[in-house]
Amino acid sequence: MATAIPSKPKRILMTADTVGGVWTYAIELARALEPFGVEILIATMGAPLSVAQRREAEELPHVAVAESKYQLEWMDEPWEDVDAAGTWLLKLARRFKADLVHLNGYVHAALPWNVPVLVVAHSCVLSWWQAVKGKPAPARYREYRRRVSLGMRAADFVVAPTAAMLAMIDDNYGFSAPEQVIANGRAASDFTVGEKRPEIFCAGRLWDEAKNIGILDRVAPQLSWPIVVAGHTQRPDGEVAKFRHLRMLGQVSTARVATELASASIYAAPA
Repeated sequence: MATAIPSKPKRILMTADTVGGVWTYAIELARALEPFGVEILIATMGAPLSVAQRREAEELPHVAVAESKYQLEWMDEPWEDVDAAGTWLLKLARRFKADLVHLNGYVHAALPWNVPVLVVAHSCVLSWWQAVKGKPAPARYREYRRRVSLGMRAADFVVAPTAAMLAMIDDNYGFSAPEQVIANGRAASDFTVGEKRPEIFCAGRLWDEAKNIGILDRVAPQLSWPIVVAGHTQRPDGEVAKFRHLRMLGQVSTARVATELASASIYAAPA
């Protein structure tokens, strides 16, 4: 039987990776929880925090960050790091006296927590392969499937931004915990409309095939307007995605993204 999620948690341990949109999600959620008197410890994995990310966390007085470089469960052969990260997370939870663990991943839900565990399904390797490659993930992801399945069976509550994502997680791994769809969103107060320029803007994890940034690079020479893109270009293996015809901003702060959105006439999302 699933452990009941507390209706008013006071101390939340939340995991976040620093190489994609999960960091933005974690900061946005933490900011929204501030009026409720919640203290949050964000445990980061994947890569060191950028200057902009560190500044975002420091602006929230109820948020602390525990930083690591442990590989993430969706990376190639990450299991030694994933296990070490699990030991680290259990220690953090005890030291912080968390009354809820919020995981933005799957595998660590199977750890021996003594508090309820909420798992948020943002994406997964098996559904990525099916959607992007048009075929099932190769056999090398068998251990990933096994470990994610164990995590999902141990979760006390499961959230996803869409009903489709919940269904894909259930189809691929199975779970019996209560579930809820909570759509992604941003605080409207962070974004305004400015004077528009003849410019197309795009933001995301630019190296990820699923984001389909390559199609913008192909059409850019046919357009009279520039295409400006913001986001990571370096893959976890160190290889850098290269684009010939886009105006690259690199990884930028939320404030810079808001500025670009305010002035761009078109936002392109070719994922």
